[in-house]
Amino acid sequence: MRILVYKGKHGDAYWMANTMERAAGAREALFKMLDQDGCYAYDVDDELLAKAREGNPQAIERILDIRSDYEYEAWAYEYAEVIT
Repeated sequence: MRILVYKGKHGDAYWMANTMERAAGAREALFKMLDQDGCYAYDVDDELLAKAREGNPQAIERILDIRSDYEYEAWAYEYAEVIT
């Protein structure tokens, strides 16, 4: 199963991303979490940020991608085995 993994300053977060819809939802949840933490207060184009805050998936993905090298903003897709 594919998951989105975020290893953050205040702990790690994991979201299921095994479908396109879940992956988009995971990226949006991560964006909102980082936005609440003030990560995008500076250095992000205002127009792009406004679109992302409105829920535009392309804007969200663009911001997450261009900032993924910043400390505490790195994330990745990983695969996990489901054990039942």
